[in-house]
Amino acid sequence: MKPSKCQLKKQGLAPGSCLVKVDGKRQPACQATLKYKKGEPYRLITSVHLSRPENYLSIYQSGCNFSCRKCHSWYFSKVQDGSWYTPEDILKKSMEYEKLVIDPEAILLSPQGFGPARNIVAFTGGDLTCCPEFYIECTRLIKTQTKLWVLIETNGYGLTPQNLDHLQASGVDAFWLDIKAHDVKKHKWLTGCSNEHILRLPEEILKRKFTLEVLSLYIPNLVESDELEKIARDLAVIDPAIPFTILAFFPEHQMKDFRSPNTKEMIDAYRKVKSTGLKNIRLGNPGVFVRNDKDRDYLMASIEMNAV
Repeated sequence: MKPSKCQLKKQGLAPGSCLVKVDGKRQPACQATLKYKKGEPYRLITSVHLSRPENYLSIYQSGCNFSCRKCHSWYFSKVQDGSWYTPEDILKKSMEYEKLVIDPEAILLSPQGFGPARNIVAFTGGDLTCCPEFYIECTRLIKTQTKLWVLIETNGYGLTPQNLDHLQASGVDAFWLDIKAHDVKKHKWLTGCSNEHILRLPEEILKRKFTLEVLSLYIPNLVESDELEKIARDLAVIDPAIPFTILAFFPEHQMKDFRSPNTKEMIDAYRKVKSTGLKNIRLGNPGVFVRNDKDRDYLMASIEMNAV
């Protein structure tokens, strides 16, 4: 069974920028990477493994409702790729993972290296929260048969109030919200979609008692410290304790002509964001902007090291 109509359209919103490649053609992600058999949702999953540096079980999804020019997962989020998983399949993977969850001091090997294993299962890669049934059923099973947390890494476009209510009822614990830009035109250029309701999301998410973290990329000549400060000011009004990560961009996909930020730019952005009153700020991807000893010394002298 395929959705007869865009689920976002039914709720009064514009469809996402959701076409994915299927055998040389393009189809909406909700048709190419999501299906139903006898009412049961199936999702196209590229891989499931303990990821680094997040240190939790990540479920990498094919198909997305954004077309991000900077996407690092475009080869499976915008191309039909993977195997079909039922919620029961996700539960099985989660239960196998729960047996590996150990003390933070202990170290495990994963496909991305050594590190700890946290008690979290996360949906990442593509994003189809506009069609929440698969997430809802996976979460219901995971929360009734394990002690794991359920996290959804999301662009936020599918998190309508109605969908948030359903996800809350199923037991979803947390969202990691990637706010691509504050300016509407920049956001549209980056993703193919408006950010109007995304900027209101943090308040809606916290209102429902979810745990929330927000991240935004520093992209030179596009999303710089002024944009990040505006996002941070919106968050600070809602709750100054919201964790906010400023992530250093590195060129990928359709933005290979853009450069990465340098240490000075990242620190300037950190200071502007901190001036808004936000209390929990991190700089992410330090390996991208700390390029030598001079950069390292400047970073260490400029900010609290627990912010990196």
